[in-house]
Amino acid sequence: MIERSWADARARFRPLLTSPGRQHWLGRRSLAVLRLKRRVKQRLGLLEPLRLAVYGGYAGERGGIVWGRALEDDPPEAPSSADTLFDNLRRSWRQLHSDEVPGLAVRVQLASYSTSVMTDDEGYFATEFAFTAPLSPGWSVARARTLEASPPLGPCASGAGDVLVPAAGVRFGVISDIDDTILQSHVRNRLKQAYVALLGNAVTRLSFAGTRDLYLGLVRGGNGAPCFYVSRSAWNIHATLEHFIAHQGLPKGPLILRDVGLFNDHEKRRGHKRREIERIFATYPELAFVLVGDSAQADATIYLDLAQAHPGRVKAILVRDVTRAPQRAGIERALRERCPPGVRVLIFDDARAAAQACRAWDLWYP
Repeated sequence: MIERSWADARARFRPLLTSPGRQHWLGRRSLAVLRLKRRVKQRLGLLEPLRLAVYGGYAGERGGIVWGRALEDDPPEAPSSADTLFDNLRRSWRQLHSDEVPGLAVRVQLASYSTSVMTDDEGYFATEFAFTAPLSPGWSVARARTLEASPPLGPCASGAGDVLVPAAGVRFGVISDIDDTILQSHVRNRLKQAYVALLGNAVTRLSFAGTRDLYLGLVRGGNGAPCFYVSRSAWNIHATLEHFIAHQGLPKGPLILRDVGLFNDHEKRRGHKRREIERIFATYPELAFVLVGDSAQADATIYLDLAQAHPGRVKAILVRDVTRAPQRAGIERALRERCPPGVRVLIFDDARAAAQACRAWDLWYP
């Protein structure tokens, strides 16, 4: 009853906060409030620097996208295996307790292209580029800087992030979930999930046996297949997930996460994964993909919907089984009944078995 009442209240008040006119009004007043808040902090000796966290992105022949966020804090500390539980808890708190900067003008540059964007009411910006000529394949650097330099905002802040440009000769791409797909998150056990998320770090968190070899073999099988990590995790933990992927030796790839703000539309949040995968499909219209997820959430359903809606764009659907037998039976039945012809499907417990199946399908090379 309480949850329903809160959902009703959120649905009632959200239109007041998200209409174009009100967003413009909020943006101007948010910047005024920011200036006042920073002036007070300056007098109290508590002023923190402005920071642009550029989350990176990806690009194709015709265009690309770069995500980022304006924050008022220090950069996150790099994790270590020697960190105590208190160190991890403090880092988690700083990540989750973000002090965002709304209504701030930001200039984003990618290669020879640049554009200006305004941060939204939670400090985020998403910059889309249209290219007259494609970028060089590999990793390009997107650079962002603030255009507001008047006190008490302080000097201009800047940041940089990596943008993936796949090579022309790749055979396919890989789109992967994160939680309980490459990272042991225990989403079925909320207490354990909270414990490992808050008291662990990117170095101490665990993956699954054989996951690194599965993904590296898919990259080789795709002739340098680009990897995209699309997750319902919050942008707040972007740095943690980047550290985790690097520490585990998994292929580097753009992380496409989501805003978990208080007044976000429920339907928009629920459709995040499908919407972002379709954006990747649209960016690379000639490329097919291997989709990797887990059985803890709705990955199998989302992937089947995508395979049906986009014939020929999905080579294989791999679902890590982290649920109980009855749920697995339901997923297997859905895959069997709904999977379009030509799409390989597999529910797996062991990534090494998944690698061998993909090898038989000419998708994985040792």
